[in-house]
Amino acid sequence: MARYKTKSQSFINDTLVPADTEVDFDGEPGDNLEPVDDAAKEAVAAAAARRESKAAAIKSALQGTIDPANAETIQNLITQVQDFAGRLAAAEARVAAAEAATKPDLSQYAMRSDVSELDAGMNLLSSRIAEVEGVQEALAKKVEATPAPAPADNPA
Repeated sequence: MARYKTKSQSFINDTLVPADTEVDFDGEPGDNLEPVDDAAKEAVAAAAARRESKAAAIKSALQGTIDPANAETIQNLITQVQDFAGRLAAAEARVAAAEAATKPDLSQYAMRSDVSELDAGMNLLSSRIAEVEGVQEALAKKVEATPAPAPADNPA
């Protein structure tokens, strides 16, 4: 496990964690986590390298020039987005069911916190998704606005 300090309120290990709190986390660290120990520093560096690779793959896909070296990364990104969307939908359904019940039995949901904490975490996730969608839209607009290169003259 690596040790981090939260830069902002975060939803970590099924718990809403206030800013400036030290936590143990074994997943891929995001920008909201500041490394405290060597294991965390290594994890942050590895995560940054993976994000750079993903960004290059997305850029090439948006430009319509998918390099075969990036094709697997692009497919993995698509799979991850689909998986995340499914998990988000399932979590939203659990929140809706819990809110609809007059006396909800939350033991079946294996939650460590109450519904309001889960709802706050869902709001954080939704805002992160909106940020990603905004970046994708901006990249798509940039690609659309970029003129196509002039064809090379081919002297015969």
